[in-house]
Formats: sequence, C-alpha cells, structure tokens
Amino acid sequence: KFKNIILADVSGIEMNNLIINDNALILIGPEGGFDIPEIEFFTQNLGITTAKLGNRRLRAETAAISGLSLINLKLNNF
Repeated sequence: KFKNIILADVSGIEMNNLIINDNALILIGPEGGFDIPEIEFFTQNLGITTAKLGNRRLRAETAAISGLSLINLKLNNF
C-alpha cells in the first residue's frame, strides 16, 4: 500500500536525500535499534529504505515524533 517505507536506523542515508511522496510509512525499532540481520532482511527482501533521523540515537517514542516531523518537512518542501 505504501510507496515509501522507511526504516529509521543510525546507519541509513540522510533523510534529506530521500524522495518522499504523500504515501509514506516510517518504521521505528526497539530501543537500541534493529539487529543487522533484521535490517538486511528488511532492505534486501522487502525493499525498505533505511534513513537516519539525525546524529544522535533517539528513544523509540522520540524517534517516532522526529521521523514524522522530518517526513512532514520533506512533503512540504522545507
């Protein structure tokens, strides 16, 4: 259903380098992040893009708010 599925991960690409349309989903993992095999599964088998939300590791509830804010900024061309 979603054209853009983004997995928040500290090793992902910069969010401002992504092209995001209005049909996006962001996945926030557990505190401490996803394991490497999990990230590989998401990216290789499901075509999910990894993107970092900033230079610091965030708590899960803060990462969700930050991720949605960054997507909103991208959608509004800020």
